[in-house]
Amino acid sequence: MNISEINGFEVTGFVVRTTNADEMNPMTAKIGNLWEKFYLNAAPKLTDKSKVYGLYTNYESDFTGAFDVIACSD
Repeated sequence: MNISEINGFEVTGFVVRTTNADEMNPMTAKIGNLWEKFYLNAAPKLTDKSKVYGLYTNYESDFTGAFDVIACSD
């Protein structure tokens, strides 16, 4: 793995707040629906040069806590 520093940039997309426990239950899982929403709404607007990102951020605590998942593009 190579670690490199990149300059900041803006992205546009959709976000959900979830937990690992929620994602283990199909009735409460949110990440799959997040990507479905992204590809239905944002993908038609992407170009050949667009980059798609999945960001995990705003962790509440350890692996049991809530966190945000962002499906986005530049």
